[in-house]
Amino acid sequence: MAADEEEEREEEKKKKKKEEAQLRRRRRLAPPASVAAAAARAAARARRA
Repeated sequence: MAADEEEEREEEKKKKKKEEAQLRRRRRLAPPASVAAAAARAAARARRA
């Protein structure tokens, strides 16, 4: 039973690592300029609404 719990914990760790890597990749792919532009557009939209 203890072995099962240990295995589950390892799986969780692996899953978290994979998700973090994906987030990092996505952040790296998004050029800061376009992110800033998107934020500016969102802010303008919020002001108009």
